[in-house]
Amino acid sequence: MILIFVCLSAYISYYYVDVVALDNLWMAGLYGVLSGVVGTGAGGFLACFLPAKNKRVLSLLLEYSAGLMLAVVCFDLLPNAFKYAPLSAVLPGVLAGVFLMIVSDNVSHKHTGRIRKNSGIKNTGMVIAFGIALHNFLEGMAVGSGFEAEFTLGISLAIAIMLHDVPEGMSIAIPLRAGGMKRTKAFALALASGLPMGLGSVFGVWVGKITVTYIAVSLAVAGGAMLYIVFVNMLPESKYIYRGRFSSIGSIAGIISGIIVSVKLG
Repeated sequence: MILIFVCLSAYISYYYVDVVALDNLWMAGLYGVLSGVVGTGAGGFLACFLPAKNKRVLSLLLEYSAGLMLAVVCFDLLPNAFKYAPLSAVLPGVLAGVFLMIVSDNVSHKHTGRIRKNSGIKNTGMVIAFGIALHNFLEGMAVGSGFEAEFTLGISLAIAIMLHDVPEGMSIAIPLRAGGMKRTKAFALALASGLPMGLGSVFGVWVGKITVTYIAVSLAVAGGAMLYIVFVNMLPESKYIYRGRFSSIGSIAGIISGIIVSVKLG
């Protein structure tokens, strides 16, 4: 699924950039939905239908996704933000993105703790799905702002976030399966949690049409949120799963891939 998504992105960006750029609203919504559903769906599929995961491979996947996101932020997202606004506007946006993720994480952890205490692991998976759906809406806004700023930036953000959503889909499906939910239902819920990305993408484009300053601020907020996800969630989780150097190679490969994506799509 991921390979098909990447190939489709390359095909459309090469042949139809000029045409699609005329209607960023619908294209952003399409890519937002595909990115969220394919990413979380792939993670849900891995958790529901494949045998027990190799910890080294899972850790490698997490760090590869983290490296890719970091490269997109540093070499594509923030440089595009500076095209529309100065440092005095972009930097507060980055800090706001970090703050929003802290608040979102605290709310999610608070409710998850309550449900673990009261209702069991299946409901924990439901709350995780809700929290990830909320994150996906915010990430969708980043994709939408990227499309409004530059079509190829929207594509690169969609690809990076899609890869990041794979372990999130697994984090939804694993507790649901452990709580006794059927595979098909757990997989369907993982898929559904990616749908809000489409709505967030459309909203990001729509607001971006009002003022170009919003595009810069929104890209900066997305950058701060992605930095938080990389350094607070993904890398610590990777080292918790597996502490060897094998996973660190994934970070390097992800950064190199992110540079290639930023340069080639740009």
